Amino acid sequence: MLSFVYGTLKRGQPNHHLLQNPSNGKGKYLGTAKTHEKWPLVVGSRHNIPYILDCPGKGHNVMGEVFEIDNTMLAALDRLEGHPIYYQRTDINVTLVQDADGNPLQNQTPVTCMFYVLRNFKDHMMELPFLEEYKNGIPLKYNPHSDRDEEDHRVDVMHI
Repeated sequence: MLSFVYGTLKRGQPNHHLLQNPSNGKGKYLGTAKTHEKWPLVVGSRHNIPYILDCPGKGHNVMGEVFEIDNTMLAALDRLEGHPIYYQRTDINVTLVQDADGNPLQNQTPVTCMFYVLRNFKDHMMELPFLEEYKNGIPLKYNPHSDRDEEDHRVDVMHI
């Protein structure tokens, strides 16, 4: 199956190691992609976490990466993203614009991938700046799981 990642799971980002670890299953990078629809990609919570809010048609066509994953990797991603309580896994249509070597694709290929979206978000999340692409530290630096307190940060961004 295909997974579209847009935040900390992208190459060079803080949680990408999860996709590289063979004990988590298969995570083969296929290339860079852009969403067909516009989506609001924001950075929120006290930990500066990237979220795509479940509000298609708002924001930008988001840039991300496509990985081919197996069921073992899917389970690892679900654990990281807190699916189905925190993020929700759903399908998204994207177009591959670069191959795995970074070469532009002449015949850009549309594909359907699974990705994680935040539903039941608080109203203020739609007032945050919408990004076209997530890069850690721009505009805010991500706070990794290992550096977080025990308090539930989900209350910052969603109705619980």
